[in-house]
Parts: sequence; structure tokens; C-alpha cells
Amino acid sequence: MPGELQTEALDVFTVTGLKPEEAAYAIAGRSRSPLTFKERSVAIIEAGNTVKALDEFSNEYGHESIRDEAFVTKAMENFSMVVQEILISLELYFPQVSSTRFQQRRFQARKVYIPPSIIGTPIENLYRAILVRCFNLFDEVFRWALREMRSEYTKPAGMDDKEYQEKTRARALDIARACLPGATLSSLGAWINSRQAQQQIRMLRSHPWEEARAVGEALLTAYTKEPPFNPRHKWIEQELQKIHALAQPYSDIAGQVAESIARLRPNILFEEPLLPTLVKHTEPTGYEEKTYTALRDKAREVLKGIPFEAAIGARLMPPHSLKMETACSLLFTVSDVSYRAILERLRYVSALELQAITDLAFLYRGKFDLPIPEVRSGYKIIVERVVPEAQNRDLRRHRNERKFYQPRHWQMPYLVPTRLTGQIRERYIAEIEAIRQMTADPLLAREDLQEYVLPMAFARRGLSKKDFWQALYVGELRTAEQGDQVYREIVYDEVEQIRTEFPSLGRHIRATDPGVMNIFKR
Repeated sequence: MPGELQTEALDVFTVTGLKPEEAAYAIAGRSRSPLTFKERSVAIIEAGNTVKALDEFSNEYGHESIRDEAFVTKAMENFSMVVQEILISLELYFPQVSSTRFQQRRFQARKVYIPPSIIGTPIENLYRAILVRCFNLFDEVFRWALREMRSEYTKPAGMDDKEYQEKTRARALDIARACLPGATLSSLGAWINSRQAQQQIRMLRSHPWEEARAVGEALLTAYTKEPPFNPRHKWIEQELQKIHALAQPYSDIAGQVAESIARLRPNILFEEPLLPTLVKHTEPTGYEEKTYTALRDKAREVLKGIPFEAAIGARLMPPHSLKMETACSLLFTVSDVSYRAILERLRYVSALELQAITDLAFLYRGKFDLPIPEVRSGYKIIVERVVPEAQNRDLRRHRNERKFYQPRHWQMPYLVPTRLTGQIRERYIAEIEAIRQMTADPLLAREDLQEYVLPMAFARRGLSKKDFWQALYVGELRTAEQGDQVYREIVYDEVEQIRTEFPSLGRHIRATDPGVMNIFKR
């Protein structure tokens, strides 16, 4: 009957067989089309989904909304741990990086990044000499730590030999990884949508360090110009060739089979780039470079005379205004001065001077430039951490924290693992001090070179901004009994400060005392 209500059965399904851009256009197009997703996706395939056709649709619809839906799985190999930290800084991006707990053989292979700009110069010899010294110390400390772990912790009942060996080896690597230089090669895998991919490439191509720019160019090529890696490619190709061979004796169908295979091949082998139309506008605009240069000059002017100081640990910052937080954050990342010292200095500058600092963040911003991340302000819980880079790798993973970091340099404090005793402790300190002196050489004054040659024992100063939910989450997770002892102690002290400042809320954080340990628990 006219006007009678109708119902339809719930239809929930997963999707395969669509390229990332095809899937994105099918999803985005549903908002303006009466077709179902299945009908829409079939229509895109039947229309031929040429790059030109998809690009014309995206120009009409809006690239950004479509980019959010175009996901690709990417993998990256053979870049330094230094650039790895730049890569994972993108918000709403959840990569899996290679863990230092399970890469013993890779570390012992001593694979490193050497900046092309120093090859053949006197810098290269010094650079290589420091890295060799770091790896020699790593090997020595790892062997000692593994013996100690297996001597101190006997195999629990019910645990097989393989698991026992893996867990004690992982704990030994927790100690030895402090010796690894930042130039050590790493890898990651991630699922990323094209909007994030575009932002990441633009960020990398704008970066002052040559390795970061090279990674940005490689990513752009992988997304827009090269076919994806397909682990089934060889098998599919072999099967298609078998079908073609089987049809040859039958002249009446051989031609039709060959034509069918030719039509089928590009749709199942995915031999075209995955994001040829959506990743664009990745050219550096100059906004970041000009802004950070201006902020660095302003920091030298405003923070002049503040002595350098840094000690491993965490400090909760006192309450201060949104305007003050923004200005302090902008100066923090372009200096080596503590946030607390910056806060104290800016309390005595005029309102006009404070505004001038903030205005620099927007002075060179173009129409399509996202503001630099340091202007993310308005957080009640702000913690300054000075954490050895070996442990900072773990603390970086929490995406709901706003984190900002200063570059490492040879004057930063370094970690001496408490488990190291006797001769190995003396040997470790002597070698780290020798490496510190070598790194202080003016030949290695460049910011990126400091990062590459310094062992991960050297700390990095960073800022963590968060709400209470995230403070609770990190406080409970990173003090758990199975965690690295160094970051457990730092985070537990952070929790204690939050409990003091916000007692009605802090009392609900279920932090585990660092004295409670379980090396066999995941």
C-alpha cells in the first residue's frame, strides 16, 4: 500500500578486492548517493576507475573527506632510530616499531645510518669511531647482563626452556640497549589513511635533517608512483600462466582466455600505485622552517643567561595561564632550557612581549598550513620529563598525550643502569664518558649528528601535556611490575606528584610500587 512503512534486514559485511582509493571513493560517495555501498563499489569498478575519473570526482567532492577513508598498510625498513621518533610523532597514527627487546641479532649486525653529507669528510671517521665504540660496549654489557639474569632468576616451574631464554634475553637487552647509538637502523609497519600520509610526507619534506627529507621522498614515491608489495603476486602469476597454458590446445577458446586473463591481471595483482590521486600538495611551504628559525632567535634573546641544568626524572609544572603555557611551549622545543626555567623567566616579561612570542607561531602560516603542534595548549597536567632515550622510546607511544621534545646533546645526563655492578659498571661509565668527550668535538656540532652518535643512555628532555584520564592510564600502565625499571621509577614519581597536587583524583591511580617486579610477566 502507498505510504506503508518498510523494513530491511541488517546487512553487515567486510570488504576485500578494492584498492584503497576505490574503497575511499565508495565510502565517501555514499553520503551523496542513493546507492548502497555494494552498488556504489560495483559502479566504480564497472566505470573503469581511471585515475582521471577518480581525480575529477575528488575535486568535486572534496579531497580531505575522501583521504580519511583511504587506508594503506605500509612497511619501512633501514632508517635510524632518530628518524623513527620523528615518524611516530604524527597524531592518530599507530605504527608498530621494531622492539629493542627482540632485536639482538640485528643490533649485533651493527647496521647504521650514515648521513650522505659527511661521507668522505673528516667527520665520517669520527662518526664511525663513536658508533663502533657504542656497539662494542653494547656487546659487552649484553653478555654480562644475560649471565646475571640467568644466574639471579631461575626458571619458574612450568616454563619451558625456550620461553625462559627469550624472557631473560629480553631483560638483558633492556639493560644493554642504553649503549646503542641513535644511528642504529630500525623499522616499522603501520596502517595509515591518505590524509595522515599527506601530512606526514609534508612534515618530513620540510624537516631540516637530510634523512627525514629522504624518508619523505621515499614515502611519496611509494604511495604515488610504485606498485605495492604483494606477497601473493608470484603465486597468482603462476596460476594465471597455468590457465593460459591449459587453454592453448583449444583454439576456439584460447583467445578468449588470454583476453580474460589480461582483464583479470590488473584487478588481482594490484600493479598500480595505491594512492595516485589523494596524496598531493606535499611540497614544503617554508612555514615550519621560517617559524622555528624565528622562535629559535627569540629564545636566544628572551632566555639569555639561564644556566643549563638537567636531571633524570619528572616534574609536575605549577598552574599557569593558557597564554603563558603557549609561549613557554613555543620556546621549549627550540632551546635546551627547562620548562620551569622558561616559565619563571616569562613571568617577568610584559604582556606585549608574551604576545609577540605567540604571534611568531602564526606569522608565516599559509592558507593550507596546519599550525605547529606547540600551540596545543589548555592542559591542566603538564609534566616535564628528562628520560634516557632507551626508555623514552616506550613513553612516546601514548598518542593521547601531547608531547614535545628538545634535541639531545652531549651535555645531557646519562643513565647508569643500577644492575651494573663492580668492574662492568666502571667499564660502562668510563666508555660512556669517553664517548661523551668524542661527541663534544666541534665536527659533530650539527644537531642531527649529535642525535645519531649519542648512545640511548643519554637523556632527552620532553614535555607531556594530558588530561587526568591519560595521566591515570599512563600511571597504571607504565608502573606495572613487568615494565622497564627505569621508566617505572620515573612515572611512579610523576604519579606521586599528581596525587599531591590533585588528591581527590590522584588517589584513584592504581600505580604499582617500583619495588614490586616480575621479569617473567608480559
